[in-house]
Amino acid sequence: MSLTDKQRADINSFKERMTYAFYNAWDKMGLHFYMTYRCNLACPLCYMQASPKRPIDHIPAADAVHFINYFNNVPGYAKVICCSGGEPLMMPLNELEVVLRTGIENGLFVALKTNGFWAKSNFKSEQVYNMLSSVLRDADGRKNPSGDRPLQIDISVDDVIHPKESVDCFNEIATRISNDKKLANNIHLYLMSFAQSTNLVCDKIIFNKKIGASNPRHAGGITKFEVGDLAVSADLRGGSVYQIGPIKSSRELETVFEDKFLWLIVHPNGMIGLEADQGKNCAMVPYKIGEQYKDWATLRTDMLNQLVAEYTELVRQGR
Repeated sequence: MSLTDKQRADINSFKERMTYAFYNAWDKMGLHFYMTYRCNLACPLCYMQASPKRPIDHIPAADAVHFINYFNNVPGYAKVICCSGGEPLMMPLNELEVVLRTGIENGLFVALKTNGFWAKSNFKSEQVYNMLSSVLRDADGRKNPSGDRPLQIDISVDDVIHPKESVDCFNEIATRISNDKKLANNIHLYLMSFAQSTNLVCDKIIFNKKIGASNPRHAGGITKFEVGDLAVSADLRGGSVYQIGPIKSSRELETVFEDKFLWLIVHPNGMIGLEADQGKNCAMVPYKIGEQYKDWATLRTDMLNQLVAEYTELVRQGR
């Protein structure tokens, strides 16, 4: 179906706005690696629809290391990486170790997101803690760009999306890390939850004498406390529960640059794109030509063209 003059004018206006925005409308950008789509859980409301049935795939360590090293010299890079999934600790741990250590050695803010359910397996737990010990073997005295400990581990704890046993997994991880001085001094545990789960978190973690949380203080929606030498932050502000689905309207594409922080999303399928409202991905393009990585100028041009193409199709469909 051919476009009307009004639709063409709308698309041209969008292209002009996005071209300007891509070069001028954001202050900082970060790298978010969806290390794998596979997960040990199959939560009904998972924002990535991750599950044990998803393909056994992962971002190769060499690709993630390339992005870390390359973007460390790109103007506007905020020196931050986030490794999530799926469950990133289901990928080969030797490769995840390389990615995390590279980020720390480059002085980046490094966050690892996990559901923590690997703590229920003694065998898997030992593998994970050994990997973390190796990642942090030379980390003493290092600080990330915000002046915090070199590795932040974000653990989901709630009874809204995840099974309520997530609280037990968190307690097991916090206790184990706090008993290892090397890990406790170099890891900041970040508890992510929902306002609906505040009572669960308070009763089972913050005010649970068996855990030994000390010095709780609250500011800006974040509760901070310690478990031994381990620093813990609990974000109980919540937010709406949503799934990351496809872009459904042209308006959603306008949200890419509403935040001054631009996330580049790297996927296991060799694609890179942008994050729009509610974590939705758009402007996905291959980050290689053959075996050659694209530079930032090429990626930016390709993503801009793809963004306009997606907008054009939505306009054509009347969305």
